[in-house]
Amino acid sequence: MCRAVSVRFLCACGVLELLLFVAGCSRTKYQSFVESGFGEQVASRMRWEAKLPYQASDSLEIVSTSGGEVLLSDPQSQFHLTKIPLGPEGRPAGPLHREIENGDVCERIGPGSLLVTGDRSRRKFITVVDAGNLTTRFSAALAFQPDADISVPGHKQIDDTLIYYRSNLAINHYSSSDGVYEYSTPYVRDGVYDIHMVDLRTGETHSFEAIKSDSLPSLASELAAAKLVAAAPRMPDISGVSSPSRRRVIDGAIYLLDQFFLMDEGRTLIFSLANLNDDRLYYLADVRRGAQSIESHSARELVERYPTELVSTPKQPKEKLDEAKSRDLDISGKVYSPDRFSVLSHGIVMLARVKLGEDRYSPNRFVVGLRMGDEGVVGLERKWEYGLKHEMDIRSVLEDPYGNAVYFPEVDQEGALRLIGFDASDGRQLQGFPANFRIEKKDGKKLVQVVGTAVDFERNLLFLHDASKNRIVCAALREAPR
Repeated sequence: MCRAVSVRFLCACGVLELLLFVAGCSRTKYQSFVESGFGEQVASRMRWEAKLPYQASDSLEIVSTSGGEVLLSDPQSQFHLTKIPLGPEGRPAGPLHREIENGDVCERIGPGSLLVTGDRSRRKFITVVDAGNLTTRFSAALAFQPDADISVPGHKQIDDTLIYYRSNLAINHYSSSDGVYEYSTPYVRDGVYDIHMVDLRTGETHSFEAIKSDSLPSLASELAAAKLVAAAPRMPDISGVSSPSRRRVIDGAIYLLDQFFLMDEGRTLIFSLANLNDDRLYYLADVRRGAQSIESHSARELVERYPTELVSTPKQPKEKLDEAKSRDLDISGKVYSPDRFSVLSHGIVMLARVKLGEDRYSPNRFVVGLRMGDEGVVGLERKWEYGLKHEMDIRSVLEDPYGNAVYFPEVDQEGALRLIGFDASDGRQLQGFPANFRIEKKDGKKLVQVVGTAVDFERNLLFLHDASKNRIVCAALREAPR
């Protein structure tokens, strides 16, 4: 399967490091729970089975199992959406099935509504579907600028409005020499930003397309200053003074779309751009007039204008940790590069690589139990650690909020994939359960993802896609105690 994936940039040691996930062709391998030797176990615990109304692929996802139904999505050439209603006793009724064009993923966006999105040729396709009968309410195609050197997409839902946005930054380099060394100093040449707003009630769309950095006064001056610093002769680094100063200015020019607020009953949009130094520029715009109405404002001016609406709230631990994923963290004397965090009631579990040296990291990931101190992310402490036995990038984990546990893909002695669980509080290893895995090899990397598997830990239920029989099965997750 060939698909373009966004480019992610980080800044380290005063230069921009490019982590390129470029467009390429991938190869996939599927390992079903039956191939893993769990077929008999699942059969002995089975509660029910439901045949699928079409030939499903090994990319099938179980979107949700709540609300008296099982919702499935399957991104083939046509996007397949399937709902299996469950009766009062939890038994399946006849499935409801629809095909939708230009779909990749499905998610719930509110009572009675589903959102199907897909990316095709620089356009984001969105389709809002009635969760009851799976009929399409409306669809839209949102255009974005071509990917630049730095291209960071995102989306946010504010009440009944969906906001999709993308930041595109072009990077140039200045070459210089101090007579001994040759230097290549990066700087942001310019930026282009796209913002699209979709009303979920009516399907009405308002767009701010191709907002150029030179049309945003505050941003234009920031980029000009950083360009001058990059072009200036490089001075010797004396006692660590010059280098951090230069780096801070260059980092300060990497501004990405950050926060969004809707005011005046949705007629006014406030958005911010944030750089790698956590500085912010604020802008206000009339939603209906578009990009020509954008005005630069200070945070104080906006708070004075909207004193009750713009009230800052303390960030939750998960928000602070998610922000920390973009940088290395020194935790209890060891430096980690985080992939993801799971925040449970009695502990935090981090999936990360260990930094071995300058720009060198462990090929495998570590599962690390953490305690957050009074100083937040800065005060994280390591409680326990486990090194996974494979080097694959992990795209999905399963969290059990009731058992205070997280489950990760691991390999056994024969090299087959299994789930391994950890108690977040003390690192105690927990027995896994049957699951389906998809391994994708792309651009020299292997990625592993749990697919066609869902768990209701509260009700002790396991839902699996049985590809060999083109069905969905529901079984007891654990045997009842005797």
